[in-house]
Amino acid sequence: MTNNYSQDYIAGLVNELRKLPSETEWLEFKQDNDCPEEIGGYISALSNSAVLFSPIFVCYLREYNL
Repeated sequence: MTNNYSQDYIAGLVNELRKLPSETEWLEFKQDNDCPEEIGGYISALSNSAVLFSPIFVCYLREYNL
């Protein structure tokens, strides 16, 4: 699956997520991390949490390949 979103779209999405008052079960912001194994662990844990805490949102993302 390949998604070709523009840089403007990605920047807009990140900016919208940054407006949330705090991190959630399905959203965390990290910086200065270049360890692929650690990043993969975060992605896996966040995706599992997203399914548990926001199933409608996850279905939407899957439907539109986001």
